[in-house]
Amino acid sequence: MHYMALRKFLTLFIISVMVITPFLSSLSAAPIFSSNLNTCEIPDSHLIEGVSHISQETGFYCHYASTTMAIKYYGINTTLDEVLYNTGTGYSLAYPLPFQPRLPLSGSQLSCWAADQKFLADLYGLSYENWRANETIPDDERWQEYWTRVKQNITKDIPVLAHVDWFRLIYFNFNKNTSVIPDWLLDYIPSLSGHIILIVGFNETNQTICYNDPAPPLWGKPSDGYYNWMDITDFKKALRMAQLPYLISIFENTSNSPLSREGRFEKVHKRNIEKLKGNSSAYGLSEYEEFFGDLWNDIKFGVNASKMLKKDFEKGIQNRFKTILIYKLKGIKGIRSLIMNRLSPRLCNVLNIPQILLELLDGSLKMIEIDKRYTAEYLKENIGVDDFIEFEAILFEHEAENWSKLASYYSQFKKRGVFMSLPRAILLMNKMADTMDNIIAIEEAILVGPSED
Repeated sequence: MHYMALRKFLTLFIISVMVITPFLSSLSAAPIFSSNLNTCEIPDSHLIEGVSHISQETGFYCHYASTTMAIKYYGINTTLDEVLYNTGTGYSLAYPLPFQPRLPLSGSQLSCWAADQKFLADLYGLSYENWRANETIPDDERWQEYWTRVKQNITKDIPVLAHVDWFRLIYFNFNKNTSVIPDWLLDYIPSLSGHIILIVGFNETNQTICYNDPAPPLWGKPSDGYYNWMDITDFKKALRMAQLPYLISIFENTSNSPLSREGRFEKVHKRNIEKLKGNSSAYGLSEYEEFFGDLWNDIKFGVNASKMLKKDFEKGIQNRFKTILIYKLKGIKGIRSLIMNRLSPRLCNVLNIPQILLELLDGSLKMIEIDKRYTAEYLKENIGVDDFIEFEAILFEHEAENWSKLASYYSQFKKRGVFMSLPRAILLMNKMADTMDNIIAIEEAILVGPSED
């Protein structure tokens, strides 16, 4: 029973975040916003001025980029790199996962829980709340509940983070530029992605909604994501077909002052080290312990996840052959591999989908490398704030290089599939195990910290 519940939950999770990261905190459907919002008089239109645009820079940082936009709106001097560091993306890892055999879950997929958002809010002197419309009522009522809540916040100059289906946003123009997918059929196609945008305005007179989207700069059209107006009917489709529909989150100003730069580093680093140690409570998952049931103890975090992955690369002949078989099969079966290896160039051209997104569909190892590189770059930019920073920056650079090697070995399995010879597969597994030794040694050095010599 516990296994089936976990599988269903985590499957939804990974589908949502493999391309771009969603809000996992949305599992609760109970409204938690302050009741005084309900007394707010709603005008026919309102636009929040002065919200800056932040590019997500990769195919899977939309959550963090939209969060950065929301935080910067309140006059906080922060960046995407800082938000990634402060939520611990480079220090986080989870393994094993029942639906994703022999592949770990990256830090960017693990650092977007409600606990991470609240932690960010505290650092910057803000408050954080989320809300999801009642799932038991008819869809039209859910929309009205959701739309009223959105307008109440926008009217109070509070930008709203919203979860939508990316491929139903207007810049893909499925039914306008192509005849590949008719509009009536599109309504019945399951969501291919989860995506986060920031709503900044609405106009009931002409039935439009305004939002900032961090994704369009990926294909060279940043203007498509900055104060972009969209028909509410089209937005409703993107919202309704999202994998976690009718979900909104907000950051709001408080009377609290942001922590100093040094204070933030001290608090963030302490939490990040706990994530790397494998302390599950640092991931904000303790409230789900009962839900995970007996499998809770099977999931390892941080350096313990790395050690478990290494065991699956080398432990016993039978275990090693199982790993080889899983990796080889990933090269010839499944819609993801089919799209990436055979159809992705054509699909990208026809549907206007950036190639990078399809390349990341099965790329958790590559995602981990990118998380590590962003962490290293941010630390290098802040050398001098604390003694550990330069030391960790160098180590994260080396760790990123090793995850890059690991990803390249895995890609060779996918490229050759079952046509890869067994001797070649064993050689690659030896290299993967040796690379994991390097990764574990680096992570343990980070935990020990710089020597006093």
